[in-house]
Amino acid sequence: MQAFLTLKKIFSLLSDKEKKTGLVVCCLNIFLSLLEVFSVASVMPFLAVLGNPDLINSSPIISSIYQVSHSLGVESVDDFFIFVGVLSFLVILLSASYKVCVLFILNRYTEMRRHSISCRLLEVYLRQPYVYFLDRHSGDLSKTVLSEVDHLVAGILRPTFAMIANSFTFLAIITFLIVVNPWVALVTGGILCLLYSIYFVAIKSKIGELGETLVDSNKLRFIKTSEVFSSIKMIKFMRCEKSFLEGFRNFSQKFSSSVATHVSLSTAPKYIIETLAFGGVIVILVCLIISFGGIESNSLGHILPVVGVYVFAAYRMQPSLQVIFNGVTSIQHGRATVDNLHKDLTVSQDNLGFVDYNPDELVFEKGLYIKNVSYTYPGASIASLSFVDFEIARGECIGIVGSTGAGKTTLLDIILGLLEPEQGFLQVGDTRINSVNKGSWQRLLGYVPQEIVLTDSTIAENIAIGVPRELIDTDRVIKVAQEAQIHEHIINNLPLGYKTKVGERGVRFSGGQRQRIGIARALYNNPSVLIFDEATSALDNETERHVMDAINLLSSEMTLIIVAHRLSTVKDCDKIIFLDGGKIHSSGTYEELIHSNIRFRSMAN
Repeated sequence: MQAFLTLKKIFSLLSDKEKKTGLVVCCLNIFLSLLEVFSVASVMPFLAVLGNPDLINSSPIISSIYQVSHSLGVESVDDFFIFVGVLSFLVILLSASYKVCVLFILNRYTEMRRHSISCRLLEVYLRQPYVYFLDRHSGDLSKTVLSEVDHLVAGILRPTFAMIANSFTFLAIITFLIVVNPWVALVTGGILCLLYSIYFVAIKSKIGELGETLVDSNKLRFIKTSEVFSSIKMIKFMRCEKSFLEGFRNFSQKFSSSVATHVSLSTAPKYIIETLAFGGVIVILVCLIISFGGIESNSLGHILPVVGVYVFAAYRMQPSLQVIFNGVTSIQHGRATVDNLHKDLTVSQDNLGFVDYNPDELVFEKGLYIKNVSYTYPGASIASLSFVDFEIARGECIGIVGSTGAGKTTLLDIILGLLEPEQGFLQVGDTRINSVNKGSWQRLLGYVPQEIVLTDSTIAENIAIGVPRELIDTDRVIKVAQEAQIHEHIINNLPLGYKTKVGERGVRFSGGQRQRIGIARALYNNPSVLIFDEATSALDNETERHVMDAINLLSSEMTLIIVAHRLSTVKDCDKIIFLDGGKIHSSGTYEELIHSNIRFRSMAN
């Protein structure tokens, strides 16, 4: 029952179109199974004539084939023997050729699911709200999109389709053998199935445990790898390479051991069953010889076709049974993977999707109003923001300051539209921001985070991030780079100019240069409001001063919101919001707060 539920979940991962295509592939395999039976049956006349040429006259079936062959120029028994052999070979060749074609179709079908399921899964993740990612590790998500989908296709989906295909073949051959000799067919097939069933029951729980170990250890492999390369500078400085390597090695060993044990347990029956099948052929041969009067009874002509067909059928059946067994164990082993993918792919999509906007819906003319906004993170017992209320006029430069945990980042994420207030609302002019017009509001924003994440592409592509390469406005790129005061460095110091590759995470650029590229990126779409999230906190004083000079030049052109930890960053702001414990403690100009607020004054010192 559990395997059936897992199988049902596997097919639920496929789209309707993929299910229909899969049904066509199954139909091709049904025809293949019939062709396999025909190829097995074609051996019988050849072996019958080989064992007893007199059957040409005494056997109705062989006699009919002999009469038909006369019209094709066959005149003697020897010619007929060659004719039957060639015919049998052609049938087997046809079956093999068709099998190769079906195998190609099946492989393409299963491998393309790697592409489609990965894309759908990544799309599901991208459609989630920002809060979804707050408690999900990026390494875990990468593992699911890449490694678990790989395991689904190679370790579960492909064996499952192969199992279905070979089930048709096995049943067709068994049916044919029952027609030839019901007693031997049922006993042989029953024993083989019983042996595989007993073995599966014995290892079932172990296979399931291995599957859970594989998912857990694979997740931690990706997390540890992600931590290594995202912290490589610290690791090299602290000389703690061995510690991180050991952390990865532990989970890598568990993952590899799980795969190795599963493969061994799945393939072991093949050798056991082959040995038993060979012994079974000997037993059948002895029983048939005895039933026909002994070895001196000249019964070879009767026995050879039957034994030959069963040997050839066993040659075709045993691999099918092994593939069926592998499919069943793969479903059991992959249960945890399927459950994980099914959970993520079938997550509720209500009110989720890519945020779009109407370019005429919102215009930032009057200002932004934050109205009694409160927010508590999922699972938290204390609110990060409580009834925060203030307004930002068009053209103002607003500073938001406070100690760590004061609620600065939460407030900024709400203004950015990444988090939705539990109470209160945002209002632009006379329009409340909601899920419908949120995209239009975000279109008006430019955002410069504390850490500028640069992709391994050109400077121009990093500034115009998200814009297809062929649609990048080069003149606009140059203009915003000039406004961010990075243009001269790009032109004078980089031989390839804006076509220079920045390197992974922008490692070829200093912190100040990365911040300037981040400012240029935020300006590319001509925002009405420019937001800085502690954008200079990681810079030294001189570099911060240069970056702030670039920011201050923009203050006459647009509305600025600057979140900072250092008060020197917001000293020139028109108004400063001082947060404490998720609430507005006080607000005013720098000079007003420095004289009236002891806690604010202590931060300045």
